[in-house]
Amino acid sequence: LSQDQGRRFSLGGRLIQLGRNVVDRLELRSVARLPLEKLVADTHDAALLVVADRGELLYLDSVLSDARNVRTDPRMRAGAPLHCSSLGKALLAALDDGSVGELLEARSLAGVSEFSITDLDSLLADLALTRERGYSIDRQEAVLGVWCVGAPVRDHEGFSVAAISVSTIRDFFDPGMTGPLVAAAAIEISRAMGWEGDQSDLYRPVAGSELLLRGDARLSPPPTGV
Repeated sequence: LSQDQGRRFSLGGRLIQLGRNVVDRLELRSVARLPLEKLVADTHDAALLVVADRGELLYLDSVLSDARNVRTDPRMRAGAPLHCSSLGKALLAALDDGSVGELLEARSLAGVSEFSITDLDSLLADLALTRERGYSIDRQEAVLGVWCVGAPVRDHEGFSVAAISVSTIRDFFDPGMTGPLVAAAAIEISRAMGWEGDQSDLYRPVAGSELLLRGDARLSPPPTGV
């Protein structure tokens, strides 16, 4: 709310930003649906789309496969931390190490499962491998019995605004095959969102991305006429 000199209240610019955030997420879900469906058809694994929300993960969409007798439900409990999944690690890998450290310094690196990474040095080493190979890996770090690969999604400004993943069980886990497919799908979705980069830019740090993961709003000037 804003208040004028007559002590009257009116709706403020923050409401405009909140409305834009909702529209952006609806657009993201819409443009990601077909690439996710193709990803599931190619891998026979379950696919997820998430955004960061106050330092945690908010699930926007999922696509499950009926091609196998075994199906996984890879959704984590509410409030799952970023460092315990391929999705969160994909978003963290799109930051520089200094920003990762600052983002996580006020948070406990507590494990969700016995396989979770719980110290910063090990996490940074894992993120370096993610950038090198082009996709993140979760080996039962979020849910016991579930193995995943993930990649970040960029918007038209280059911000890492979302992440996608595919999840399966150990018997079918083949990151060398599924990882590049996930990275390619993330690039396809990013370009549909207006991004002009390629594989070499997918993990390039963009100043301000850490604010999105932390939950700080990026206020933009209102459209002309508002």
